Amino acid sequence: MTCTEASTLHERCAENIAMLELLGRVPTPPTSHPHVEPAGGESGHVLPLRTERDLVSTLAVLSSTSDNPHNITAVCVHEKGTRLDVLVAVNAASSTASGYLKSVREGFEKIFGLLRTATTDKAVLERKVFMAVIAMCRNRIVSRARLGISESKKRLSVFLKEASGRLQKLKKGQNKTHFQKILKRLVGRMSTYCERYKVCSTGVAYLDGSLADIIDDCCQLSKLANWKDILLRDVGEVAPRMNPCELGSIVNMVGKLAQYKFSAERLVKISRSQPIARRAATVLVQLGNAAFERQSPSYSDRLPSPESVFGRISAATNSSALNFGRVVQVLYKSRAEAETHFRRSLRKALLESRIHAEMQLIWHIDSNPSQTRPRVLASNKDACYLCNAFISFHGMYTIARTHGRIYPGWRLPATGLAEVRGRFAGELERLVISRAREVLGGARRLDDPLESTVNSSMASVTTMLTVEQALNPEEPDSSDSEDTIMPEDDGAPTTAAPGGSFDVREAKSAGSAGSAGSAGNNGISVVDFASGQAPDDAASDDGGTPRPSRRPSPARRHSDDDDDGPWDVAMPGKEVVLRLSDKLRLRVEYSTAMASRRRLRFRAKQVSQDEAMRLAAAGEAVYDVHRLPPWQDVACRVDGRGVNLKAGRDMFRIELR
Repeated sequence: MTCTEASTLHERCAENIAMLELLGRVPTPPTSHPHVEPAGGESGHVLPLRTERDLVSTLAVLSSTSDNPHNITAVCVHEKGTRLDVLVAVNAASSTASGYLKSVREGFEKIFGLLRTATTDKAVLERKVFMAVIAMCRNRIVSRARLGISESKKRLSVFLKEASGRLQKLKKGQNKTHFQKILKRLVGRMSTYCERYKVCSTGVAYLDGSLADIIDDCCQLSKLANWKDILLRDVGEVAPRMNPCELGSIVNMVGKLAQYKFSAERLVKISRSQPIARRAATVLVQLGNAAFERQSPSYSDRLPSPESVFGRISAATNSSALNFGRVVQVLYKSRAEAETHFRRSLRKALLESRIHAEMQLIWHIDSNPSQTRPRVLASNKDACYLCNAFISFHGMYTIARTHGRIYPGWRLPATGLAEVRGRFAGELERLVISRAREVLGGARRLDDPLESTVNSSMASVTTMLTVEQALNPEEPDSSDSEDTIMPEDDGAPTTAAPGGSFDVREAKSAGSAGSAGSAGNNGISVVDFASGQAPDDAASDDGGTPRPSRRPSPARRHSDDDDDGPWDVAMPGKEVVLRLSDKLRLRVEYSTAMASRRRLRFRAKQVSQDEAMRLAAAGEAVYDVHRLPPWQDVACRVDGRGVNLKAGRDMFRIELR
């Protein structure tokens, strides 16, 4: 490829990325991917795919040793005969050697040196590896536990102490007594560490034993039966009640700290069962100057307009029927606002872009072909939208999850990946047109996602939807977006339960009606959500004069009403609309082929923070309507059990009967 061709391709990709970002910086909700054998999987690997996934994911967690938001690392493992190369890369804007990567390698090499003695006593080895993990991740652990002297946030030990005091007021049981004992000990250990930390230099190794004790207590808490219920439900109900987010912070902290010990145990387990894992070595992947070369833009005086770029993309994809003006009207107040946004993103893509760590690993692997090439890539944060798009398009690798957000400062290497680079520009254009159609079809802007989740293989600390997720998610700060312990598979259940189901989907317009799905001959209701001001009028029951939309908990009552509020009725073939809030409406459309079922009872009520906390403690799922894709169905039994829906800071419970 000539310099001119490379420059043209760079500009084309940058324009496509800026256009995608213009259409919404979060095109898709956070998504988990099944770990299936990628293309060309018959390759004679020694490690089973699941083991490779667990190993890579665990190492990716440990590779995050800094609070610097630019130090995003990615890891994969490459089998080379009887040994294992652990490839590590970090986001970079140039080929300058990374001191951060060198520190990660030092930490890994100490751990790998211990794993070579995997035939020794298991408990002894686990403790040694655990201490090596603490030494490697010390600064990150101190920051996550808010133990440092410069913490701007309230110390978690303060939350723990308050929770411990409230726990004393509860009726004791064997499990609560043990919980109280561990919690009090943890409070004391964290307070002692903070005092000792103040009088020593940052990262002094002699305090690592104290960190190990704190993490041990977190592990013990996470292994107690119903420990989350005790915190979120029992402690949360003691008057005066604690802020649910404070209790959620405790749950998150316990999970984040416990993962360090679980990581050590997992590494020992893998090395004891897989001899190749005992012969691991770290390889730092740093691309050369040519890969980071940035050609000067060919534009003479000013950047192209979004209209001209969209026109080029439409022509390239035979999609000239799409009206860019209508797209702009949906998303922006004016064309001037859209143009400013586009040119800001394009300038960043052209002049300030970085090569993400995952892309550097792929470049390195493709430049060094091997029959036993890596199959799994993992980062200490979820993959961005563009990395996920490239990996999916490439087809030779798998990743666990994407957070779905676009970064306009993303770029391809200037060299290598010859077979894919040119074609990926066309893939970006296809994604632009697809996204434009979604926007015109009523797709709504999605909230910025959390950009990382705790290693999903840490089963004991990743199976809960926390109060912060369900109620009041904090914006991730620049140094740590791992604020929520989330399940790997965050998808909603899609199987229609006997008796009926409803769909949760984005409405095409304020007055549009979604189509009902099918559940055999059972009753079906459709629930639509639309952004923007809810209409003053909604469709009538008889399809004639519109009837006013209503707020939750309709006024009229029925014989089966209960203390939780009255039930409303949807008659077969009719539609009822409730206004849940100024920006959210509930549309129930009921159809049935069952002569015996004459009506569908339903109700919608707003859930208080206390109620939401109890629902989370009970393990009930909460679905964020802003993140559910339009095609996602959420099943709800027609037995009054209901489903919980979250929209921003508001939460609603929908029940059918």
